[in-house]
Amino acid sequence: MNLKFIFKLIKKEISSVNKIIFDQLRSDVQLVNRFIKYFNQNSGKKIRPIITLLFSKILGYRGKKDIIAASLIEFIHIATLLHDDIIDSSIIRRGRKKSSIVFGNEISVLVGDFVYAKSLKMIVGLNSKKVLNLISKTVHMIIEGEILQLSNRTLEISQETYMKIIYQKTSSLFETAAYILTFICNVDSDKKIALKNYGRHFGNAFQLINDIKDYQNCSNNFISKGNDLNDGNFTLPLIHVMQKVSKKESMEIKKVIQEGKGRSILRRISFLMKRYGSLEYSRKIAESEIKIAIQSLDHFKCSSYKTALIKLTTSIID
Repeated sequence: MNLKFIFKLIKKEISSVNKIIFDQLRSDVQLVNRFIKYFNQNSGKKIRPIITLLFSKILGYRGKKDIIAASLIEFIHIATLLHDDIIDSSIIRRGRKKSSIVFGNEISVLVGDFVYAKSLKMIVGLNSKKVLNLISKTVHMIIEGEILQLSNRTLEISQETYMKIIYQKTSSLFETAAYILTFICNVDSDKKIALKNYGRHFGNAFQLINDIKDYQNCSNNFISKGNDLNDGNFTLPLIHVMQKVSKKESMEIKKVIQEGKGRSILRRISFLMKRYGSLEYSRKIAESEIKIAIQSLDHFKCSSYKTALIKLTTSIID
């Protein structure tokens, strides 16, 4: 994903967000600092705070609270990521060993809690009961989404249930990132709905593409593929292929998944997905989500910041 164009537009703001994150994550406990240093060496692209900052520009906000809000969103993401790393069976995240593998689950849980505590401090800085209510609802939804996915592991779920799971555990935070500033500056109801729709459908597409990638090019980097299959998570590509295979084959596949040996049939599943066009089907759903996200931007006048959001959205598919 090429973010150079976008970073130029909000270079100063992103720099301020990075400074807040660096300052707030420091601790008197050296183990925490070593853990954070390792984690930050492979940090993500900060897509969520970028969305917050771009909408801040579009809404014409003047002040410092957008920086705090963007940092808060990233802190919630970091905390959920640290806890999620313990739940799933993958060893690799973003090309290197996960922090929980290097340092252990105990410290991963505690540092996740540490980051959540820092998030609460940031909410106080925004001095808004509405933001507090929004963040508490979002965190509740994320956790509930993770539990819903966990409770449905090894079960063949519907596409509707899958979309509910990805909204709660992923898209809800993108949604919050997109419209958190509406609680700080005056925004009419139509634009509020548009902001929420952008975040929700952007998040849906983002997760769909991640789920597709888990089954792509399985002959390469085999250890980093098939994590959802191995964990027994029925994502859209698997849901689609299970609807296409014979009843006998479906039962055989489910048996292996329920035994926790999903990765052993990864190449077989990938072959079936290719035969029935499961990845293409999932990609089309992602493309429709991207289209809705971009259409929601029609409520805002043309600007370099709107162009940046469109570029950011279309880049998901790549």
